[in-house]
Amino acid sequence: MVNKLISAAAVEGTGHKYLIQHSAGSGKSNSIAWTAHQLSTLYDEKGEKQFHSVIVVTDRTVLDEQLQDTIYQFEHADGVVRAH
Repeated sequence: MVNKLISAAAVEGTGHKYLIQHSAGSGKSNSIAWTAHQLSTLYDEKGEKQFHSVIVVTDRTVLDEQLQDTIYQFEHADGVVRAH
């Protein structure tokens, strides 16, 4: 699923919407974190960053904390902001 999203973003560029559905216990946090990480490191054919920002939004407090921890593990570098 992540590879399909990244491939689509690489070909189609910015400004598109995608809906991904997951069942409980299916690895949502890892999929979201990996997708966010891959999008943040995606470059176009000219060598320019395709996305200057990747923002992850959730409506669940527990998932919010879990996602922050997972994303932070993927991208422990300058430019990653932890919100509390």
